[in-house]
Amino acid sequence: MENSLELPIDENQIIIGGDSAGAQLASQFAAIQTNDKLRKTMEIKQSFTKEQLKAVILFGGFYDMKTVRATKFPRIKLFMQSYTGEAEWEKNFVPINQMSTTRHVTKDYPPTFLTVGDADPFDSQGRELVQVFKAKGVPFQTSFFDGTHNLRHQYQFHMELKESQLTYQKLLMFLGRYTKQAPYAQQITMIDTN
Repeated sequence: MENSLELPIDENQIIIGGDSAGAQLASQFAAIQTNDKLRKTMEIKQSFTKEQLKAVILFGGFYDMKTVRATKFPRIKLFMQSYTGEAEWEKNFVPINQMSTTRHVTKDYPPTFLTVGDADPFDSQGRELVQVFKAKGVPFQTSFFDGTHNLRHQYQFHMELKESQLTYQKLLMFLGRYTKQAPYAQQITMIDTN
């Protein structure tokens, strides 16, 4: 990894994350780093070893390109056509499966924190990825809600919401388990959202 700005980066504690389309990109990046077959197929050089990549943080993303249209996320057809150049990406974009994290998770995928609002069309995508993690034995933690909170896409950025505060508390605890950073290892008092 090149660090031309000489930032204080611990290359043995890399965490990658993203929100919405950024969550898809972060999840795919982690898959590329930990799945030799995918990396070779895509002809991409590995940036980090599985030992360096400590965790992944995914906020309200989409992870299966074959099922994302069914979410009816606003303008999903436009977004996917922009990504792929194809209106019928599921059929006509040959490398579509490379973009589907759900198809490339291995046992080496990093521990992952996922959240999505219970009124976010991508809720099903997060839950689908959790099922893949369970099947592959990948450690994960979620901050999902039961359908009564009406939390929309990117709810976690609205810090006046108790649910957002709870999610960030859970995230800090998750990071404390998988990193050696002092700020994350401190005791955190949980907020009750009821």
